[in-house]
Amino acid sequence: MSGDDGMSLRDYFIAHAPAEPQPWFTPIMDIKRPQPHFDSSRSGNCLNRMALDSWDNEYDKQRHLQWPVAWADAMLAARGE
Repeated sequence: MSGDDGMSLRDYFIAHAPAEPQPWFTPIMDIKRPQPHFDSSRSGNCLNRMALDSWDNEYDKQRHLQWPVAWADAMLAARGE
Protein backbone atom coordinates (compact mmCIF):
# COMPACT_ATOMS: atom_id res chain seq x y z
CA MET A 1 0.00 0.00 0.00
CA SER A 2 1.48 3.35 -0.97
CA GLY A 3 1.18 6.43 1.23
CA ASP A 4 -1.74 7.94 -0.68
CA ASP A 5 -4.00 4.88 -0.79
CA GLY A 6 -5.64 5.71 2.53
CA MET A 7 -6.65 3.32 5.28
CA SER A 8 -6.84 -0.41 4.61
CA LEU A 9 -9.81 -2.44 5.83
CA ARG A 10 -7.50 -4.03 8.42
CA ASP A 11 -6.47 -0.58 9.64
CA TYR A 12 -10.15 0.34 9.90
CA PHE A 13 -10.96 -2.74 11.97
CA ILE A 14 -7.94 -2.09 14.21
CA ALA A 15 -9.11 1.48 14.80
CA HIS A 16 -12.67 0.34 15.56
CA ALA A 17 -11.98 -2.71 17.75
CA PRO A 18 -14.03 -2.87 20.96
CA ALA A 19 -12.16 -1.20 23.81
CA GLU A 20 -12.30 -4.28 26.04
CA PRO A 21 -10.77 -7.53 24.71
CA GLN A 22 -13.28 -10.34 24.23
CA PRO A 23 -13.07 -13.44 26.45
CA TRP A 24 -11.92 -15.65 23.55
CA PHE A 25 -8.75 -13.62 23.02
CA THR A 26 -5.45 -14.75 24.57
CA PRO A 27 -2.34 -12.66 23.89
CA ILE A 28 0.91 -14.17 22.68
CA MET A 29 3.44 -14.07 25.50
CA ASP A 30 7.21 -14.57 25.20
CA ILE A 31 7.38 -16.68 28.34
CA LYS A 32 4.94 -18.87 30.24
CA ARG A 33 3.60 -17.74 33.59
CA PRO A 34 5.96 -18.83 36.37
CA GLN A 35 4.69 -21.48 38.74
CA PRO A 36 4.10 -20.20 42.26
CA HIS A 37 6.64 -21.37 44.83
CA PHE A 38 5.47 -21.64 48.41
CA ASP A 39 7.41 -21.68 51.64
CA SER A 40 5.90 -24.57 53.58
CA SER A 41 7.65 -23.56 56.79
CA ARG A 42 5.99 -20.11 56.83
CA SER A 43 2.28 -20.76 56.45
CA GLY A 44 2.53 -21.25 52.71
CA ASN A 45 3.75 -17.77 51.78
CA CYS A 46 4.37 -17.35 48.07
CA LEU A 47 8.10 -16.82 47.54
CA ASN A 48 7.85 -15.45 44.02
CA ARG A 49 4.80 -13.21 44.38
CA MET A 50 6.58 -10.26 42.72
CA ALA A 51 7.47 -12.35 39.65
CA LEU A 52 3.87 -13.59 39.39
CA ASP A 53 2.46 -10.08 39.77
CA SER A 54 4.89 -8.75 37.18
CA TRP A 55 3.89 -11.47 34.69
CA ASP A 56 0.19 -10.86 35.35
CA ASN A 57 0.64 -7.12 34.74
CA GLU A 58 2.50 -7.79 31.48
CA TYR A 59 -0.22 -10.25 30.41
CA ASP A 60 -2.91 -7.63 30.98
CA LYS A 61 -0.88 -5.02 29.09
CA GLN A 62 -0.28 -7.37 26.15
CA ARG A 63 -3.94 -8.38 26.15
CA HIS A 64 -4.92 -4.77 25.52
CA LEU A 65 -2.07 -4.01 23.08
CA GLN A 66 -2.54 -7.10 20.92
CA TRP A 67 -6.34 -7.10 21.02
CA PRO A 68 -7.08 -4.62 18.17
CA VAL A 69 -4.95 -6.58 15.69
CA ALA A 70 -6.55 -9.89 16.72
CA TRP A 71 -10.00 -8.31 16.30
CA ALA A 72 -9.11 -6.97 12.85
CA ASP A 73 -7.74 -10.34 11.74
CA ALA A 74 -10.88 -12.09 13.03
CA MET A 75 -13.10 -9.64 11.14
CA LEU A 76 -11.13 -10.16 7.93
CA ALA A 77 -11.29 -13.94 8.38
CA ALA A 78 -15.06 -13.74 8.86
CA ARG A 79 -15.29 -11.80 5.59
CA GLY A 80 -13.14 -14.42 3.85
CA GLU A 81 -10.29 -11.99 3.16
